[in-house]
Formats: sequence, structure tokens, C-alpha cells
Amino acid sequence: MRIAIGQISSESNHFVLRPCELDFFRQTGFVHECGDVFQLRGTGGEIGGMLSVLDSTPGIEVVPLLAARANSAGPLSESCYEYLRLLLLTALEQARPIDGVLLSHLRSM
Repeated sequence: MRIAIGQISSESNHFVLRPCELDFFRQTGFVHECGDVFQLRGTGGEIGGMLSVLDSTPGIEVVPLLAARANSAGPLSESCYEYLRLLLLTALEQARPIDGVLLSHLRSM
């Protein structure tokens, strides 16, 4: 079975007046695309947990899509969210066929 994994995550604080932009993800967290997602193996976050379980399950091929996480900030700007969403969906389309998808997703606007 081919299981795709992905993440777009940022804790949003509506008291912060400036929206969260893509550069904030890169400065305070990460944006890993495709195979770079495997850099999160052995970490304590959501993707690390997914990889731990899937890697220990016989017959599973992990298909990494996108892992994007930022520290607490204002809500994501529309352009930031749309850019990350497009990265995720494009990687998913290119990875077909897929048997399942695991997503860690948090968005507040």
C-alpha cells in the first residue's frame, strides 16, 4: 500500500496583527518538500510519529508530500496558505496512484 503523508501547521494567534507569511515558516520551523520530509524521521512531531508507525508496518510504502510548520504567529496570509496548499496538492497528484493519505493540518484565519 502507498500511503501519502503531509502537513501544513502553524499555531495562529489572532492578537498578532501581521499575517504569517512563507518566510516565517522557513525562519521558525520548516518547509520540507517530497523526499526532504524524511528528515523528520525520529522527531517528536506529527510527521515523525506518522513515519514511525508507517515505517514499522509491513507492506507500506510512505509517499512524502509536504511538511510545513511554523511557530506561533498571526493567521496565515491567503497567499501563504494557497502556496503551501498548491505544493501539497501538486505532490499528491504527481504521486498517484495512492491508497491512502495522512494529513496533519491546522489553519486558522
